[in-house]
Amino acid sequence: MGGAYDTNWRIIATKNLAVNSSGGATTSTTSVGAQTRAVDLVFSVINSVVAATAVRFLISDSAADSITSVTGGLLPANTIARYAITPGQKIQAVGADTAVANLVIMELSK
Repeated sequence: MGGAYDTNWRIIATKNLAVNSSGGATTSTTSVGAQTRAVDLVFSVINSVVAATAVRFLISDSAADSITSVTGGLLPANTIARYAITPGQKIQAVGADTAVANLVIMELSK
């Protein structure tokens, strides 16, 4: 592709993963489908008096891999990020602060 941004993806599924932790107390986990080759991640705050600043996330082969409110990838508010993924991998998310948020996961395929 020579550095060009690849836009030839189609959305095959969309999930809302509730991130109901308070400062990383609980981890939320979901798996992606058998045809998924990439994911777009974005999060939104729902019914919270505290504005969320970010969500921590981890893409891995096993839910046994750990993530906390200070480890894993950081997805800031109002940001969409695309990641390559292997079918069946797990996505874990945990709040980086005390807000309640949804991590929107759009599964993509070619």
